[in-house]
Amino acid sequence: MIYLFDGYSLDTSKFVIAKDGQNISCEPKVFNLILCLIENRDRLVTRDELFQKIWAGRSVSDTSLSNHIKSARKVLADDGQAQRVIKTVHGRGYQFIAKLSQEQPLPVNNQSTRSTKRRFILGVITFCLLSLVVSVWFLINKKEPNNYLLAVLPFTNTKPDKNSDYLGVALADRVINQLTYNSAINVRSSTLIRKYSGQRVDIKKVADSLNVEYVLTGYYLNIDNRIRLNVELLEASSHKLVWRSGAIEVDYKDAFELQDLVANSVLKGLEPNFPSATKSKVNKNNGVNVSAFELYLRSIAQPFSQSGHIEAISLLKESIKLDSEYAPVYVQLGNRIRSVEQFALINTGESYETVEYYKKALSINPNLLSAMSHLAFVYTETNRINEAMELAIRMLKINPNNAQTRFTLGYIFRYAGLNDYALIEMEKALELDPKNIMFRSVVSVYSGMNQHEKALKQLENYPDSAFKYGWKGILHLKLGNTQKALDYFNTVISDSPNGLWALVAKVHKAKLDGSIEQGLVAVHKLEQTNIADSETVFYNALYYCMLGDEARCIQSYKKAVSAGYYNTMHIDQGPSMDSVKNNPEFASLYQLAKNRSNKFKQQYASFLAKLTSN
Repeated sequence: MIYLFDGYSLDTSKFVIAKDGQNISCEPKVFNLILCLIENRDRLVTRDELFQKIWAGRSVSDTSLSNHIKSARKVLADDGQAQRVIKTVHGRGYQFIAKLSQEQPLPVNNQSTRSTKRRFILGVITFCLLSLVVSVWFLINKKEPNNYLLAVLPFTNTKPDKNSDYLGVALADRVINQLTYNSAINVRSSTLIRKYSGQRVDIKKVADSLNVEYVLTGYYLNIDNRIRLNVELLEASSHKLVWRSGAIEVDYKDAFELQDLVANSVLKGLEPNFPSATKSKVNKNNGVNVSAFELYLRSIAQPFSQSGHIEAISLLKESIKLDSEYAPVYVQLGNRIRSVEQFALINTGESYETVEYYKKALSINPNLLSAMSHLAFVYTETNRINEAMELAIRMLKINPNNAQTRFTLGYIFRYAGLNDYALIEMEKALELDPKNIMFRSVVSVYSGMNQHEKALKQLENYPDSAFKYGWKGILHLKLGNTQKALDYFNTVISDSPNGLWALVAKVHKAKLDGSIEQGLVAVHKLEQTNIADSETVFYNALYYCMLGDEARCIQSYKKAVSAGYYNTMHIDQGPSMDSVKNNPEFASLYQLAKNRSNKFKQQYASFLAKLTSN
């Protein structure tokens, strides 16, 4: 349906608002809010009803709703005084009052329509064929296909220039994303190869470090706004040149075309050298604004740090203003917001928007693995585990040998309390991509199963960070190395005084030195953070128990189980919660978690059997 009013059009199929034919930037929640008011325009919509419909009943402040109403009015060139479009009835709710008509979709350029239809039909056909091929492969082939291990290094700018240096990481990221859909090639993730940007590298050492057989490198030069680029594929052990592209040249202004040319050339070059590989096709990015795309490229080149996340968020929002129909932008935006919220404990006010960002990405590209994976993570953390499983099963059909697919399954199994299955899938992911920082929460599983030395060894694969030092402190404490643990906790508190891991470190220090009140203050601050994650709530329960506050321990554990965390490994394998194990209320909650875990296992019994047999 397209709703028309005052020169505006709201298209419910494309999730687009336009003014006089020009698309207007509108965040998903604001779009949903406007649509809700339009669909109920014949009556007042109460604030409670909006909380239920837009935020699914989640605890959201009145200020947040008011800010979204303000944003909606801004999109519609309205304000709180004029109230020409959205009327406020103080203390009660809001009503859409602009004169509105419903019509057939607006006429658009025929050529554009045909092109859009062709892309849609080709996308559907490609997805169906790919699903069929994967299904047939499972039926007729009992052994794993050849898994070629490949790293795509950041391309080198032979004449460094701040205006085009970002292309080094961006071009490599594009090729990596395309190879993600090839079930016979295990390509290392973008997060692993960023550190090689702008460096002269020893191919053999890089290959050993990343545990790969082949390395793809590229060199580009910007001359008079023309990008000239060459790509090479090397066998790491012998330094043998396997394949070299011809010269690729394109106008610098069309970074879009450049990326597709590079990805196409690489895939064509790989096909004869990897004959058993499933053929991949580049998913061309037709029709996306070039300036918006360049902002996206600049965002993915930003480091994974607090300042890097904040800069990336700004770039991504500018990209969406220019073009709101490029799926990877929304995945990147959701990920960056979640990172800032969860680890830097900076309340952006957008944590509830991330689900909508991932959904928006999938509405544009239904087969985008990264969007499925991150949406599955959020669903798992917020008691929507069956929806998470639906996404993971779709990912498995698209590419069963993709590391992110396997880790996603492991993540879901962890929350469901299926620790053995979780470890199998997570270790498959690590085998495919051993140093991917996205997989670092496997450390929690190792720790919960008392595999502390293995957890410490895995941590060495990741760059120094509060996460790494915090976990080292916890693990050394469990191993009885108290002084080492204290040193790591002090490092975290010194390096990241306002972050999540600083609070965790303060809790453990308080337990060691007897400053219980300070520890309880730290746990209370953790409770006040804007993180919707049932496992995080469980850890709060564990910390309260460590510090002797049994009432709050049980209260937090009840919240964790109610929010969908059914894993009892930290209770079963360690002494941290021994003091409450005999409490009737705690015992009842523990049994509830066990029952729900068993129910999940029974529900997916046939799937689990097939999974372990492959």
